[in-house]
Amino acid sequence: CHPESPRIITAQAPSREGGNLRAASTGAGCLGVHGSLYVVGMAASGLPHTLLAVQEGDMTASIHHITAANTSLLDNVGPDVFDHAIDRRYLAAYVADPRHALFVAVENGAVAGHIRGNVHLQPDRAPDLYIDNLGTTPAHQRRGIAAGLMDALIAWGKTQGCTYAWVATEIDNDGAKGFYAAQRFMHDSIAMFALEFD
Repeated sequence: CHPESPRIITAQAPSREGGNLRAASTGAGCLGVHGSLYVVGMAASGLPHTLLAVQEGDMTASIHHITAANTSLLDNVGPDVFDHAIDRRYLAAYVADPRHALFVAVENGAVAGHIRGNVHLQPDRAPDLYIDNLGTTPAHQRRGIAAGLMDALIAWGKTQGCTYAWVATEIDNDGAKGFYAAQRFMHDSIAMFALEFD
C-alpha cells in the first residue's frame, strides 16, 4: 500500500447473510492504488458480501460481491452499467453458481459499476478466469471504480485456483483497450465466431 495514503477506508467483514459497510481509517490491507483512489480490505478468512470501499475526492463507493442474500442492491442501477435490464430469473441462476461471480460498486444507494466473470475449468491445465463484462455509469468513468472492481474479481479468481485472466473487447473500443492495458493485460489477436441458437 502507498505509504503516504491520506485516508484509506476498509470494510469490516459483515455476516454471510449480508450487511452494510462499516468504515475505519487504516493503512493495512491494500489491494491496489489507482491514482488518488485507494482500494483496500478483503477478509483473509473468505469473501464477505461487502468487500471494500474506494474513495476519490468526495466520492466514496463500496464494492459488494452479489449473492442470493443481497441481490436487492440491484434494485437501483445507474445508466449504462449493464447492457440489458436485470432479469431476476437469470440473476438467481447466476448467483447460485459458485463458479460465477458478480461484483458491484455502490455509491449513494445506486449501483455505479459492475464486473462479472466465471471460472473456466480445464482438463489439461489450471482453471482460468474469464472476465465477461465490465461497465460503469458515464459519471463514474475514469474515477477508479473499474480498477477497484477488477481488483475484486481477480482476487476472487485467485481463490478459485485460477492462474490467469482474460477478457475480450471490440477492436474499435479504444477506451476499453487502454483500460485493460493499464491493468497489465497483454494484448493478443484472435478470431471470434458466434452462433445464435434458434
